Parts: sequence; structure tokens; C-alpha cells
Amino acid sequence: MKTIFDCETEIANLEAGWEQNGAEANGSHPSGWKVFVHTLAVLTKSRGMLKIEQRCFFRAGNEVSDHPAVKPDLLLEPALETEEESLSLVRGIHSRFAERVRQQISDSACGPDICAVS
Repeated sequence: MKTIFDCETEIANLEAGWEQNGAEANGSHPSGWKVFVHTLAVLTKSRGMLKIEQRCFFRAGNEVSDHPAVKPDLLLEPALETEEESLSLVRGIHSRFAERVRQQISDSACGPDICAVS
């Protein structure tokens, strides 16, 4: 397998009160936490498939906590003709995932008074 895409994008900053949404603060000051989405895509050479893993998480310094309201995604897609075309496909999938999570965060209890969505 060959990694063709490994990207995380910051999508929000958390303000005081975010931990009321079911996430663990692990003793850190909540205002230092940021929300990220991450996409990892690997190309399987033998089967010509793309394995795309996506997740959303909080980060403060070296501490990381999965976002409780956003479930990880795993997609299997046929690889395209060239690696560049497959990479373009995965970039679009990452972008759409980031937009979906931004919308989900702004629609949830973690609204504008708790999260500053980027």
C-alpha cells in the first residue's frame, strides 16, 4: 500500500463550555483546544483501490481527543487512471468532509458561543 494523501485541517477553535458536549478535556484548559479533520488515503497496488480514512478530533498541544459527535468514516473507492486523478478525488472528499463537519459543529450544541468555526 502507498500513502497518497495524509492531511489534517483545522476547522474550529473551542471556547469554555465545549466539554459539556461529551468530550474529555483530560485536565487541559478548554479554550486551548482546536477542532481538526484528518483524511488518510492509501492506494492498494494489487487491487487498484483507494482506502480513505477520515476522522475529526480535538487537539491542545500534544493532547488529542476524538470528537464524540463525529463518527470516523472509512471509504473504499476504485483508484482512477492515474495517481494524480486519484489524489484530486481524495482532495475533494477531504474538502467535503471538512465542510460537513463544520456544518455539523455549527448546527450542534457546540454552536457559535462555544466554537469559533474557521
